[in-house]
Order: sequence, then structure tokens, then C-alpha cells
Amino acid sequence: MYEKVNPSHPDKVADRISGALVDYCYSQQRDPRCAIEVQLGHGLVTIIAESSVTIPYDVAVATVERIAGRQEQIILRCVPQDPHLADNLLSPPTERGAAIKQGANTGGVKFFRCGDNGLFRGCPVTDEQRELTALAKTLYANFPTDGKYVLTSDRLTVCQSHAISPDLWDCLAQFVKQNGIGKTITGSIPADQITINPLGPWQGGPMTDTGCCNRKLGSDLADAVTGGGIHGKDLTKSDVSATIVCHIKAQASGEVVEATCAIGDESITFRYASGKTETHPFSEVVEMARLYLLTDCDGSFEKLGEWGLIR
Repeated sequence: MYEKVNPSHPDKVADRISGALVDYCYSQQRDPRCAIEVQLGHGLVTIIAESSVTIPYDVAVATVERIAGRQEQIILRCVPQDPHLADNLLSPPTERGAAIKQGANTGGVKFFRCGDNGLFRGCPVTDEQRELTALAKTLYANFPTDGKYVLTSDRLTVCQSHAISPDLWDCLAQFVKQNGIGKTITGSIPADQITINPLGPWQGGPMTDTGCCNRKLGSDLADAVTGGGIHGKDLTKSDVSATIVCHIKAQASGEVVEATCAIGDESITFRYASGKTETHPFSEVVEMARLYLLTDCDGSFEKLGEWGLIR
């Protein structure tokens, strides 16, 4: 079973705002240090950022209003990351020294150590997760408002704001038709096991609800949920980069991939369910995650925030 929310769910709006502000930091520095928390609801947005890039208030306001619309009040607190922590995670002498000793031309490349403790997991995406994501995208293309959906092997629940049931039934029918009648999970579920807006029409969105960054872990990570979210942080934070790389390796191998790290580690070992292991320098893990963002998310943390890793 799987739950998906769309990009207009208040929690996803918070993820998108935090991601857009990380994008801003990357536009100012190649490898910024930033951790940005966003909470919003009922006309109030609060942003707390630890960042090596100063985020101007007008940038924060423009970002919020582009994604969430006009707000009554936007509070921004942006402070530098603790300098001891920031300096300790850059260019560790043992890894850099080993690379130079082996004759590598570093060319000014920065070597990173893990930015936090963490447990990470990647799981192959299931048919239910893949189909519900496709259905959520279809519904969102037709109804670009707050929505959340649950799919099991024998039941579908659709909660879509600003939409009436007949229109939603038509959209479901078109989805099944386009994807092959009898070939989709949705198409095999009896009509009496499909629930649409069980409480009737609803408004949704941050003016009637609250949202908080990294609160929809199940939607973002599915079976790979561990301890940390992937939004609002730069790639030197291992809960972002190591989680992304576990996901990449799980899709390529078709098996569960797990990893752990302690803050300051220079490498991460990835452990496959089959018993296989792979160890990569953390700097390499950062670059793998950067490539994923470039190829799967248009190079944007904001785009990552829209759908998470189950895209």
C-alpha cells in the first residue's frame, strides 16, 4: 500500500519553498552549506535557515509568493552554519592527502566528509507506488490543487480539493483507458472500492491547513523511510545525498540497499540485500546525487520537492 500527495499539499509547498531557497544558495556558491526549515499556514510563513549564503528577505518573499501565493506575514531568520562544523566537513586532510599521494590531480576539487549521522535505505519502486504516482500526476494536471491519494491492491482513495466527484470519475476512467484497461491496478479495483472525497468537496491548501518541510516522508521515499528527510538541505548533508544514492542503486539492482554513516566519515559503504557491498568516498556520493538532480529533477531542489524520489 502507498500514499502519495501532490505538489500543492501544504507540506509539499513547504518542501518546494525550502528547495527553491537551496537552489538560490547553489546559484551563489557551487557547494553551499545550507539547512532550511519552512513552516506555513493561514497566511504566516516562517523560514529558519543556517546557510553559508545570506538569503535576502526579498528573495525569500518572492520565492514564497511564487509558490504559495500572497501571505500576510513572512518571517525569515538566516544565520551562518556553525563555523567549526562547516570547516570540519570540507577537505579532510586524510582523503585529500591520499589522493595527492596516489598521483591524482585534484584540480581544486573539494573533498567532503559526511555532514551528519544517519541511516539510509533505497528500495525498488513497486507497481503500486509507480501507478499511484502516475495517477497523482494525471489528477494534478487536471486539478492543480491540494490532493492526497492512497492505493492498495484492492482499494483506491482519492481526496482532491476543488473538484467534484463526476469530474474525478471521468479523470480516473481516462487514466485507466490511456494505460490499458485491465492492465492497471486502478482498472482492476471494483467501483465500490474506489472512494472519492469521502467528506464531500473541500478547499485544502495552506490557507485552510498547515504545512511543514519534510513531513511527507512516505510520499517522498515510500518503503525507504528511515530517519531523515531530503528537502531543504545541500548535498553535503548525508541524509540527502546518501538517500538519493541508495535509491539509485536499489532501482539499478532491484534489491534493497542500505547504508549508515557518522558525522565526519570520509566514505560510505552501501550494503545490498544479497550481501554485496560497495564503498564510495563521500565526495563521490555527493557527485552521484548531484547527477541525479541534474538528470531527474532538472537540476533543481525545488523540483525534487514536488514529488520526492518516487517520481
